[in-house]
Amino acid sequence: MLLEVLKQAGLQGTARSSTTRLARVLHCSQQTVSRQLRELEARSLLLRRASPLGVELSLSPQGQRLLQGVYTELCQSLQASGNPCTLSGTVETGLMEGAYYLSLPPYQRQLREKLGFPPFKGTLNLHVNETDLHAFLAQAKPLHVEGFQSEERSFGGLKAYRVLVNGKIPAALIHPDRTTHKNVAEVIAEKKLRDQLGLKDGDRVSLTLQEESHA
Repeated sequence: MLLEVLKQAGLQGTARSSTTRLARVLHCSQQTVSRQLRELEARSLLLRRASPLGVELSLSPQGQRLLQGVYTELCQSLQASGNPCTLSGTVETGLMEGAYYLSLPPYQRQLREKLGFPPFKGTLNLHVNETDLHAFLAQAKPLHVEGFQSEERSFGGLKAYRVLVNGKIPAALIHPDRTTHKNVAEVIAEKKLRDQLGLKDGDRVSLTLQEESHA
C-alpha cells in the first residue's frame, strides 16, 4: 500500500484516489484496502483525508523513512550478491556553479589527492529521483573534502563517492554539505563527460558505485 502511494504521489506529494481504484490496482477487496489504510494511519505511516472523489493519501515522515530504509536494504543485499545498485538520471544543463567551485585551488587539491586524478573544472548534472539518490549515497562511505575560508567568504565541505559512469568511466558523485538541489546528482571526472560520451540534455546516464570509499 505504501509503495502504491509512493508510485502515485511521489515521496512528498498527494495521491487522489478511491478505495475502489486502489482495490483494483492491488488486486484485493475494497474492505481490505479500507482496513489497511486505517492501520497505516494508526501507525503514523500514512496521512489520509477524505475528498469529494474518494480519498487523498500521502506518506508521513515515518512512512518516507520506512520506504527509504527498505530501499537501502534491498540495494545493499543486491550489491552483496554481486548485483550493484545503480542510480539513473537524465542530463540537464546546470547554472555553471560547479565550474566555479571546482576551479578553486583548495577543492582541486583535495579532490586530486583523494580521487587520484585532477577533476575537470565542471560537473555533469543529472536530474534524479530524490529517494533513489539518498538510497544510493547510503551504500558507501564517502570521501570527505573539507570546507575553507577565503578573505571574502566561507566555502562548505562536500562528500565524494567513487562511481562508474555508464559502467566504464571512473568518476565521482559529489554532494555538497550545504545544497538546495535535492533532485540533482553532480558528477566529476578527469575529462569532460559530455564530450567523452557525446551527451546532450535529456540523455539517460547510469552511475554504479565502485568499491567502497574510505574517508
